[in-house]
Parts: sequence; structure tokens; C-alpha cells
Amino acid sequence: MAQLGGPATVRALRHNDPCGDVLHELVSRYRELEGLSDGQRQARGQQFNTFLANVLHAWGVEAHADQRGAGGRDEIDVAFSLGTTYYILEAKWNPSQLTSIL
Repeated sequence: MAQLGGPATVRALRHNDPCGDVLHELVSRYRELEGLSDGQRQARGQQFNTFLANVLHAWGVEAHADQRGAGGRDEIDVAFSLGTTYYILEAKWNPSQLTSIL
């Protein structure tokens, strides 16, 4: 399965079929992440960050995965903005289903 290559790839997919192709590609990519072993935790975490950025891209939100903070010390999983408000998304892959906390 082809891996999404970022905003340009998602924009191209959206142009052809904004719902079908992008949704199928995102679902396929998520299933690939589910199939990774526990020995690939760090790689899966980084790929999950890219996946989340691609989900945001599919909805027209400019997002960047695996950014570094000031001085290059801190890792920012996903950074994005809505209008003039900027967000930092901290992501964690949890292999088991979570119950609602709301």
C-alpha cells in the first residue's frame, strides 16, 4: 500500500475524489499501523504522527508532523493552525481500546 507523502499527495487525492480515495488511503494506512509489532513502537509512533497530520490535511488543515521545538530539544508530534490560532498535538499510540472519559 502506498504511503501518503504529505500535503501534496493528499491535495492530489482530494482533487480526484475528495471522499473516496483519501478516506480509503487513510483507513488502509491506519490498518498498516495496527499491524506493526511492539518491537516497532518508535517507528509506529512517528508514522502515527504523520498519519494524524495527513488526516488534518485531508480536511484542508495545514499540519506538520515531528517538528522540533526551540533549540531542537523538544519533539512536537503534530503542529497545526486554524485561522490565527496555533495548536500542538501530543499523540500516543495505545494498542488497546480506550473507554470514553467524557
